Amino acid sequence: MQKFMCHCDKEIDLEIDDIINLDEHPEYFTQMKENKFLSVTCPHCGSVLKPEITLQVQSENLGIDYYIIPELDRLSFYRGKIIVPQKCEVLIGFPELFERIRIIDARLDTESIEIIKYYLQCKAEDSDPEAEITIYFQKHEQNILIFYGYGFSNGQIAKIPVPLANYEQILSDKQNIKKQQPFSDIFKGNYRSIKKLASEDDEN
Repeated sequence: MQKFMCHCDKEIDLEIDDIINLDEHPEYFTQMKENKFLSVTCPHCGSVLKPEITLQVQSENLGIDYYIIPELDRLSFYRGKIIVPQKCEVLIGFPELFERIRIIDARLDTESIEIIKYYLQCKAEDSDPEAEITIYFQKHEQNILIFYGYGFSNGQIAKIPVPLANYEQILSDKQNIKKQQPFSDIFKGNYRSIKKLASEDDEN
């Protein structure tokens, strides 16, 4: 069981273990895929909350062992102040976990998707330099991969289609791409996300 604070300053108990096995609880997989995991109604004020907590998500069948860190702890992780269990891949924030589950559900390669996200984000930032844009994979429809872009200056969410053929080309050349910058940095260590580049820009 874990605890968290509601914005009404009352402590709420979460009926969930620190380690989740998706093989034993397949219903969590569906909830994560649909962004419905861990929706909680505060018994004190009635607010519907989606708390972010530290969590380990495992599945032998899927070959995953993720350690999820709340978004608020991102800087602490970058500074080496958070201890991560050995052999775990780090995801920061539940949106990264939910996206990863959608990628697995679509039977796509996670690294190839991250490479596509990098190119999409670069293009989006060129068109809207003042924005802080985040790209997430959403779904696979027929021969199209659908991504959503958030954080544009106009407040809109962009739906970005990518032909499956583009993904397949990147997948076939992935090992060569990973040797190049910035991808050699992106895929280094136990946190492999294009969001690492934003932290490097902030430090420079």
